[in-house]
Amino acid sequence: SKGMYARPGSHGGKNILAALEWHAVIFGYSEVWLSTRRVNRRAMDFYLRNGYVPVPAYGKYVGSQVSACLGRWL
Repeated sequence: SKGMYARPGSHGGKNILAALEWHAVIFGYSEVWLSTRRVNRRAMDFYLRNGYVPVPAYGKYVGSQVSACLGRWL
C-alpha cells in the first residue's frame, strides 16, 4: 500500500507533494499521475488545488468506478 498523509491545516501535504514532484523532475519525469478514491473529497480537492487534472484511468484503475486518476505536468 502507498499513500500520503498529513495533518489537516499543517501544510505538510503541500510540502510532501512538492518534494515528491521535485524528485520526479530530478529522475527525468515530465509529468506525474496518481489515483485516489472519488469519495475522498479532501484528497480530491487537495490535488485539484495543486494543479492536478483528471487523466485517463491506467493499470488496475481502468474501469474502476471508485477511483479517480489525476495528473500534472511538471
